Amino acid sequence: MTVLSRIRTAGWGALVAVIEDARVDFTTTDAGIVVTPEGAADAGLVFYPGARVDPYAYVPIMAEVAADGGIDGLFLLGSYCANDLSAAPLTAVSVEGANDGLSTPAQIDAATELLPASVTRVSIPGANHASFGDYGAQSGDGPLEVDRAEVRAAVAEAALLLP
Repeated sequence: MTVLSRIRTAGWGALVAVIEDARVDFTTTDAGIVVTPEGAADAGLVFYPGARVDPYAYVPIMAEVAADGGIDGLFLLGSYCANDLSAAPLTAVSVEGANDGLSTPAQIDAATELLPASVTRVSIPGANHASFGDYGAQSGDGPLEVDRAEVRAAVAEAALLLP
């Protein structure tokens, strides 16, 4: 299977678990990766992966979000907005790792004014930048002090804050 040849060894087990997860449908197309709630072809999530990271590394965490249904709004994971969306008529949730050494809580704080005033911020204690994907440690990141399954569950719960 050509799709699996692009997966880093670190993400193999998690990706297999998603493929076997009855709560979601997982497919790939020439345009990208599609993870939808099982049987709900009209719902989905557009996700822009981090720089220099295989997009398949994010499939496990996106599967947790998709399993709970579609979301409507801006959903940031270990990142911050570079454009001014403060007047945009949308709901926003920003999820950060308390130990993130790459998109630090201070950087996210500084960029929060670019988001709608109604933004909800969620900090996951013990999570670092790499805990949002399944690709291993990154230079400059803080320590991961929580189980990845707990991070995925916290992200899925934060997604429920969007309509």
